[in-house]
Amino acid sequence: MKKIIKELLPYIMISVVVIILRVFVFSPTVVDGISMEPTLEDHNYLIGLKNQVTDIERGDIVVFPSIGNPEESNYIKRVIGVGGDTLEMKDDVLFINGEKQAEPYLNQARIEENAKKSSYPYTNDFKVEVPENQIFVLGDNRQHSGDSRMFGCITEEEVLSVAKFRILPIGDFGKLK
Repeated sequence: MKKIIKELLPYIMISVVVIILRVFVFSPTVVDGISMEPTLEDHNYLIGLKNQVTDIERGDIVVFPSIGNPEESNYIKRVIGVGGDTLEMKDDVLFINGEKQAEPYLNQARIEENAKKSSYPYTNDFKVEVPENQIFVLGDNRQHSGDSRMFGCITEEEVLSVAKFRILPIGDFGKLK
């Protein structure tokens, strides 16, 4: 009996460590939909860090509960503004606190194609001030994203994790930008 316990002990210890890490540090998430293309695609598998939700920055990709429909999977969006920011979208150009912002994560070819084919902007114009302790989030695929333009800012407390790594598909394995 002691021999069996001695042989199983390393596996038990590893299992306990993995469970503790999963419960308190890591949060796996599966992308459901196209709202974050081209950065993330449907069925990508992500790992988020739970301990970073107190230090959310512009550009972070956050995971939070769906708004208005608890049956839906969690939302995954990019943080565009944090508390105290004034955001303005004008003619598909983002301004944060009056400064023009580059958005390299957007599909520029899709934006240019939209400009040629449609009289509607890729991202409708808006101006918003982000309240303290809240964040404004947008999907990278702006025309196909339910985000803060529809449901408003979310509180930092609503964020479940900050997505940091893509682990599937294997060919896209790595740190998120």
